Amino acid sequence: MRKIFPLYFSAEFRRYLAVTILSATLSIGLPIFFHEVINILEEVAVALSFAVVLLVNFFTVRYFVFAVNGSVAKQVGRFIFSSMIFRALEYVIFLLIFSLMQINYILAIVITLSLSLLVKFYFQKFFVFEKLNVD
Repeated sequence: MRKIFPLYFSAEFRRYLAVTILSATLSIGLPIFFHEVINILEEVAVALSFAVVLLVNFFTVRYFVFAVNGSVAKQVGRFIFSSMIFRALEYVIFLLIFSLMQINYILAIVITLSLSLLVKFYFQKFFVFEKLNVD
């Protein structure tokens, strides 16, 4: 397996998993904090949390996971665009698994997000945060 998918056994992928756990924690914790502690409306708290998590994800993946340089503006544009596309595809995949295959919705979510994580890692590594070859 290691020979077929070597990047999934890399330090980069382990860091990507750590960032994913951080992201999930913030996605749940921030709206609760914003609403319960700061007293922001739930709808606003969730929207604000989505924006914060998107930025945290961008900077942690860029600097901590892949440690790349290059144009931040270009990379953030690709990151936001690809994040929207991935989220839409995740929903379609969830619907296919849940509705067509009639799998429990929680299991369908886990399968969908696991597949997305694997594909997103490669996509972000090679298309969003590609390393510049300096000759």
